[in-house]
Amino acid sequence: MLPTYAGGPPRSRLTNAAVLLLLALLSLSFLLNLKYWISSFQNTLFDTRTTPPSIVATLPKAQAELDHLIVVAGHAIWKGGDAAKAEEDDEQWVLEDMQRGGAVKTFVQHIRRGVELNLADEKSLLVFSGGQTRPSSLLNEGTSYHLLASSLSLFPPSPFPFPRATSENHALDSFQNLLFSLARFREVAGRYPARVTVVGYGMKQPRFEELHRTAIGWAGQWEYVGVDDETGKTQSWDGERQFGYVPYTRDPYGCHPPLSTKRLNRNPFWRAHSYHLTAPELAGLLEWCPENGERYPGRLPWDGEGGGSGGGGISWGREVHA
Repeated sequence: MLPTYAGGPPRSRLTNAAVLLLLALLSLSFLLNLKYWISSFQNTLFDTRTTPPSIVATLPKAQAELDHLIVVAGHAIWKGGDAAKAEEDDEQWVLEDMQRGGAVKTFVQHIRRGVELNLADEKSLLVFSGGQTRPSSLLNEGTSYHLLASSLSLFPPSPFPFPRATSENHALDSFQNLLFSLARFREVAGRYPARVTVVGYGMKQPRFEELHRTAIGWAGQWEYVGVDDETGKTQSWDGERQFGYVPYTRDPYGCHPPLSTKRLNRNPFWRAHSYHLTAPELAGLLEWCPENGERYPGRLPWDGEGGGSGGGGISWGREVHA
């Protein structure tokens, strides 16, 4: 008669123990890997459900304390040179014919005013906005403005670039200057602003305030700082109304000719923005192109309580790291 053992044969007990030990090691390995992946993403505010991890993994910690967007819309490209003479030397710029003879002084005034506002508010992000719009230049408007501001020593002295100023390098018109700068703010701050200030031509204030701001549904804190050419040319104001304001009354999102044709002509280098990935809450608005000018009906990040009119902006589906 074979002997019997309580709880089964010894070999069976050893096998069960080995399985349990293996499961424990696998569980520990899983938890350590999970901790690694969480820690690798915790410095950003991007939701990996909507932004690919390969992008998130390259982004530094967001400046979540920022809540004020300051936009300086680009109108030309600074090629470089003696920055002290940039206000008077047309040859340092890539210009349209109508911009020659004084406009560059106004461009520099826009840059100076934007920096002044930026330095006066520690929770502001200054965005110089404008794409690679000229076929004769490899530079883009936003970066060239930013470089000129640095070359003029407008920011506090430092061996590193000023952290609360950046460029938006894809906008092809004034509507995109505003919308894309909001997306760029989201990339840097991980949230949307509670306040927006736009610096540009005074003659374009009605276009921005009455048309672009309405098209994106912005009802929060808003300021437009207008700086015009000293000459105050009447034909410039007439041209703004005829070729700027009026076309946007018919096509608020600029997605039909002639406004869409302007965008196409201003993109000679096949550039495309990434904001569907880095500002996914705006994807619907970015693609909105109604035939009759109907306002975008979807929800936007700045809608409702705590949106653009609130004190802290909005964070979508992720933790804000102060």
